[in-house]
Amino acid sequence: MTLRKITATNELFFAVTGSINTREKFLAKRWLLAQKVWDTLAETDSRECRNCHIDRSMNLANQSEVARDRHTVAAKEGKTCIDCHKGIAHELPEDFLDAEHERIEEQGVPCGNCHQDMWQPPVEDGTRD
Repeated sequence: MTLRKITATNELFFAVTGSINTREKFLAKRWLLAQKVWDTLAETDSRECRNCHIDRSMNLANQSEVARDRHTVAAKEGKTCIDCHKGIAHELPEDFLDAEHERIEEQGVPCGNCHQDMWQPPVEDGTRD
């Protein structure tokens, strides 16, 4: 966690130099900043997430059936937290939706994974995906 705090000082550079010293400037760079953070999380196997969400709190037996299934598949596929949980700590940048929405749909990710309040039709066995 300390290492992440130190690397976050890079963001102070942008603030001090004035490149994100207004809301508009920040929003204009938000996509780039988010991608840098996501790349770092992917490189560290989401270490920053795992600092709090350790195995004890991520016990599959304590999760819903859907969460348990998805976490099991993600582990088998070598995914890390940030592969599925972008936007969980901060609102997603608008540019993310434009750049990633089509890819997410092509991968068959259920809409409810991102749109929490969206109704999802039952799958063939009568349950929800």
